[in-house]
Amino acid sequence: MFKTFLILSLVVALSFLAGCEKTVTENDLNGEWISEAMSDTLYFIDDGSFFHSSENMRYDHYDYSVQGDSLEIGYSGMMKILVKKTKHRFKLDGDDLMIDFSNEFCFGFPKEKIMYRRIQKLVLE
Repeated sequence: MFKTFLILSLVVALSFLAGCEKTVTENDLNGEWISEAMSDTLYFIDDGSFFHSSENMRYDHYDYSVQGDSLEIGYSGMMKILVKKTKHRFKLDGDDLMIDFSNEFCFGFPKEKIMYRRIQKLVLE
């Protein structure tokens, strides 16, 4: 009886620990991120905005928010055009970031998954 209880407790504990995920906050994204596959750089500067540089644009401004495993991104840059916010899944693993732009067109980005590596972390106070 005790052995069964012990095994059951162990199974419950392991399933609880396996189900825990770290919640990503905006602050976790702060820093300079580059794509090694293309000319594309992100500069997350605070808890709600970043700049994007590519072959076609330099330091264009975007607003964002983290919603679970997705980023909601809205363009607010120098072209002053109205585009709707889009939602894109992302995965953050230390200094590696993947943003999936393939589901929906996001102004200024190609419609594909982009891998970024953080080359500098910003410390905000």
